[in-house]
Amino acid sequence: MNTLTLPAATDIHVHLRDPGQTYKEDIASGTRAARRGGVAAVACMPNTRPVIDNADLVETLYTRVAREAVVDVHIIAAVTVGQRGLALTDFEALKRAGAVALSDDGVPVRDDALMAQALLAAQRVGLPLIDHCEPETENIERDIALVRQTKAPIHIAHVSRAASLALIRAAKAEGLPITCETCPHYFFFTDERHRELGGNAQMNPPLASQADVQAVIEALRDGTIDCITTDHAPHHRVEKARPLPPNGILGLETLWPATLTALYFTGLLPLDTIVDKLCHAPRRILKLPPQTHTIDIDLDAERVYQVHPDSRCVNTPFAGVALRGHIIKE
Repeated sequence: MNTLTLPAATDIHVHLRDPGQTYKEDIASGTRAARRGGVAAVACMPNTRPVIDNADLVETLYTRVAREAVVDVHIIAAVTVGQRGLALTDFEALKRAGAVALSDDGVPVRDDALMAQALLAAQRVGLPLIDHCEPETENIERDIALVRQTKAPIHIAHVSRAASLALIRAAKAEGLPITCETCPHYFFFTDERHRELGGNAQMNPPLASQADVQAVIEALRDGTIDCITTDHAPHHRVEKARPLPPNGILGLETLWPATLTALYFTGLLPLDTIVDKLCHAPRRILKLPPQTHTIDIDLDAERVYQVHPDSRCVNTPFAGVALRGHIIKE
């Protein structure tokens, strides 16, 4: 067995569905999935029920995390009250309560003036602001203009399109304080996988063309993309079978093997670059201390991925796909 000890990953884009949607996931089940996938720390998004938009809820969740989580959990709080895009939350109070970043996730702030205000306020309190851009390229272009105007930093979530990456690459060359992430499904699959599987391969932004996949890989190679996350988003199988299924897929268990299969075993990225994008860069972006946990990976093992029996949801495009590089010690 060809084994390798590496730092554990930090995933800064995870939906634990807790509170309010625990029939899909909760703190305990989500962090068990993370541990199985070689992820020692996650940052959870605020689009829960209720929305994580106040200090009391952040503090309550951290109390539960201490009791229920099996990996480190960091909380991302909402940018606007109720994620309604009308009024900013209390960034200072959220930071004091332990929030590590701010995002309205799947309902991005539409009002340009409010978004500029949010960027400046986040910069003042020292919290990263993460934007889910929808539509992707159009919103990224807007965000770049606001960063140019305010000089405040921004992190762009799950970038998937060649046109978006061209904008980010140019903005970085200009010296603007922009970081971004992508997910394994955006460099592993094209939109053909969605046509094959339907809801279990549906996410937002959706899977794209082969040209977009190649652009994502090139952006990982040249440093335009800073880190790799999962956007782990469990949905019940009944929801995913509907004619209009919700967006989102599982990702924590496949983060390492999908990344290694697509990028390392193909020779596209060296291992040290992959480790940085999975383990170190996410922590730099959220200003977290260095990771001390390690994992052991069997580089020889190739297995057809099946969702773990502990998982409450099965919404993944990786089901039935042969992946190399598996966690043997969490």
